[in-house]
Amino acid sequence: SAATGSMAAIRHQCPPSTASKGSLLPFILQKRMGYCKMEDRIPGRESGWEQEGQHMNEKIFIIGFGFIGRYLAPCYEALLGQPTPEQVLAVKASSRGVEELRQQYPYAISVGDTAAVLEREHPSILVLCPPPTEVPGIVREILAPYFERCRREGRRLPVIYTFAPTPSADWFLDELGAGTLAAKILPNVVDRIGSIDMAPIGTNFISLDPRAQWSEADRETLCRFLSPFGENIFLTDDDSLALLAVKITAHIFYEISFSVADVCESRGIP
Repeated sequence: SAATGSMAAIRHQCPPSTASKGSLLPFILQKRMGYCKMEDRIPGRESGWEQEGQHMNEKIFIIGFGFIGRYLAPCYEALLGQPTPEQVLAVKASSRGVEELRQQYPYAISVGDTAAVLEREHPSILVLCPPPTEVPGIVREILAPYFERCRREGRRLPVIYTFAPTPSADWFLDELGAGTLAAKILPNVVDRIGSIDMAPIGTNFISLDPRAQWSEADRETLCRFLSPFGENIFLTDDDSLALLAVKITAHIFYEISFSVADVCESRGIP
C-alpha cells in the first residue's frame, strides 16, 4: 500500500553514535523507521550520557508553560544538568498560578512577554507548546520578525521543538524561511506507572522537514533532550499522526480492558 511504501522509505536520521543494536519496539517499527534507544541515557544511570558540558551553553525558552511545558522538566535537566533561571526561561499567557510555578521550578517564568524575552535573551532552543490554534499567530507575529532580525544581525537562528500535533515541521520552514530547523515532537507521556520507570519502553515520534539541514550535533542535542522519555522514532508527519491515533486507540482499549475485567468480576464471570 501507499502507506507501507512511505513508511518503508523512511531513513534513519539519528547520529550513528546514538543508535542502538536492539529495540523494545515491534520488529516492524525497527525495520521501517529509524530510532535511537535512550533508556541507557537517562541522567543518573550509570551508563547515561557523559556530562561533558557540551550543552551547558544552550539556553531554552519555553513558549507556553502549561502541562507539556512542565512535563518536559526532565528534558531540560537531561540537556543542562541542574538548570538555572539564566538557562531556562518560560512564558505563560496568563498570570494564573505563576507565583506557585516560580516556587516549584528554578526557571525564569514571566507572563505575556514572548517577544521581549526573545530580544533580550537570544535563546538557542525554543520549546513551543501552546494550544495548537495559537501556534500560527505566535510564529507569524512574534517569531517571524525575530528570525529576520537574527539574519540581519548575523545571529544563529534558534532551533524549534514544537509539541503540538499541528502544524507540521515543513510549515515552520515555509513560514520562517531558509535556515529554520523545526522538529515536531509527539512525546511519550507515560514516564512512570506507580514506582515503575516506563521510559525505557516509551517512544517519542519526531518529524523533520527533509529540506532542513540538520547537523549531526543538532540531532544529537534533540536526542539527548528527549532521552528521559524513551526511544526516538523519526518518521514522516503523516505517519506520526497515524501512529498517534494508534497509540490513543490502544490506550482507550487498555482502559476498557480493566472496566470489562471489573464487570466480569462483579458478576462472577471468570
